[in-house]
Formats: sequence, C-alpha cells, structure tokens
Amino acid sequence: MIRKGSMKAYRAQRFAIDQFKGVRMDHATFIDCDFSATDLSGAEFRGCSFHDVQSGKSCNFNSALLKNTLFDRCDLTRCTFRSAVAPALAIVDCRAQEADFRNARFLPIESDGQLLFASRILRSNLSHANFSGVVLDGCHLQGNRWAGAISIGTSFRDALLNDGVFHPFDWSTADFSHADLRGSVLGDLNPREVMLLEVRLDEEQIASMLLRLGIVSPM
Repeated sequence: MIRKGSMKAYRAQRFAIDQFKGVRMDHATFIDCDFSATDLSGAEFRGCSFHDVQSGKSCNFNSALLKNTLFDRCDLTRCTFRSAVAPALAIVDCRAQEADFRNARFLPIESDGQLLFASRILRSNLSHANFSGVVLDGCHLQGNRWAGAISIGTSFRDALLNDGVFHPFDWSTADFSHADLRGSVLGDLNPREVMLLEVRLDEEQIASMLLRLGIVSPM
C-alpha cells in the first residue's frame, strides 16, 4: 500500500488510468473530478470527500475498476458509478445519497468456486441512490439507509440486508429471494405484492406481516 498523502485537494481533474491504484488517501478532497475508466484496484480512500456542497458537483467513477477498493467514512453524495466493475468493493460508513450505481457489477472474488470476498456496503446513507440493473447477490449490505433508493431490476438474492431502514421503499421492483432482512425496518412492505421466496425475517417482522395479511388481530 502506497500512502500518497493526506489533506490534498483536487479540482476538475481527469486522472491517469493507474494514478491511484494501490494508493491510500486520507482526508483528501476531490471536486468535480473524473475517475472514469481508471484502475482503482486496492486503493483506500479514508475520510475523503468527493462531493462539493457549495457547487453541488460530484465525481465520476463510471466504468472504473474498483477491485478491493475501500471508501471509508467518505462523502460520495451524487457520485456516479455507472457500469463500474467492483469485485470486493467496500463502502463503509459513507454518505452516498443520490449516488448512481446503474449497471455496476458488484462481483465477488472467487477461487475454485469458493467465495473469498464479497462486495460490502455497510452503515451508509443510500437514500435515493440508483441501483437499477445491479446484481447485488450475496453482498454484505448491513446497516444501510435505503429511503427512496431506486431498485428497478435489482437483484438482492442471498444478500445480507440486516439492520437497514427501507422506508419509504418500493419493494415491487427488485428480487429479494433468500435475502436476510432480520433487524431491518421494512416500512410498507406488502407481502401480497412482493415475492419473498425464503427471505429470512425475525419474529417481530413476521408478526407484522401476519397482521398486515389479517391473519392475526392487533392486541
């Protein structure tokens, strides 16, 4: 791991393809920067900002390679990750409201058919982020805020979605088969309208579902 520096500021720059590959950046600021099609494999961004509140401008990661890339406590608000290739990407404790992940590929890293590293998005604010067309199968997605997130054609099969907040959220547009939703706030999830094939729920969630279906009466 190469530590390139901390507290640096970059504005409206187009970066070379491997400029940040394997590099650690601490508390750097990136305003309106273009990371598109760059190789960020093994890079770590800790406490960095990729969104400028005053101008509203964010950064472009479209089609970037994000293999084993870490964003820890970063501001990714309104950043675009369209068609990024992200095996074992980690986004942890970040702000990513209105981020655009359409058609990004969150691929696991496997060896001899065994899963080694799954992509992770943990304890982050994903409100109104766009995950349309994204396959998040088997990803670790615990503790996130999903209010208003767009999930048209999204697959959450076998994903760990514990302790999230899904309110408001349109459950009808995504596949949650075999997902683990225990501990999450499920908002207005209507089991009559959503296929919950072998979804894992806790006792409180199950009781709420039964009440919504009219199978049990409120106390």
